[in-house]
Amino acid sequence: MIVYPAIDIMEGKVVRLERGEYDAVTEYGESPTDTAHRYADLGFRYLHVVDLLASKRGRITVFETLEEIIDETGLRVEFGGGVRQYEDVERLIDIGVDRVVVGSLAIKDKPKFEAIAKAFGGDRITLGADVREGRVAVRGWTEKSPTTVEEHVQYGLDNNVDVVLCTDVSRDGMMLGPNVELYQSLARRFPDLKLVASGGVSSIDDVKRLRDQGMYATIVGKAIYEGAIDPKELATLVG
Repeated sequence: MIVYPAIDIMEGKVVRLERGEYDAVTEYGESPTDTAHRYADLGFRYLHVVDLLASKRGRITVFETLEEIIDETGLRVEFGGGVRQYEDVERLIDIGVDRVVVGSLAIKDKPKFEAIAKAFGGDRITLGADVREGRVAVRGWTEKSPTTVEEHVQYGLDNNVDVVLCTDVSRDGMMLGPNVELYQSLARRFPDLKLVASGGVSSIDDVKRLRDQGMYATIVGKAIYEGAIDPKELATLVG
């Protein structure tokens, strides 16, 4: 299983939200690039980066930071947040981003999403599925769409995108444990799905449980920053 330590960026700072609420922000001291170096030094090979303001506003603000992280650390970066245009994906891949998470666009503008999926394929595109009460939330989790997570996943698979980053918004940043039941349900329904589990991871045991459930990858954020998970120990589990 791939383990992605997470760096969420807002106004150039490393932060975490609680349940996707932009007025419930915790700021951490290191710069995004220094944090990425720390993960690389520990032996991580992958990194998940989110541009929080872009998720909400639809304009990516961290291209230079991403390029710096990739050039200096060699980490394989999965990026999400505010990807609304074909040109966004093209530029992200040009600067070395390994995988681009596209979520809202697959709900709001299907022709654009389908063009991106056709051009870049499942090798570079991850479908973002941010789930709030069984429905897919969009635009930085500020809107709940009528689309169910099952409908959303099927749409991704229909467009040859088989990696899905599924976040239970109600657990994100809360360290309540991951929604394993949700992931198991999706895995049973879509056996070819490569599922990236996100939201609520609070301990090494949570990570091991997700690994044992056959998850393709998991994202760990606040539990590292709050000291609930030792990143040195977590690094021993990386795929």
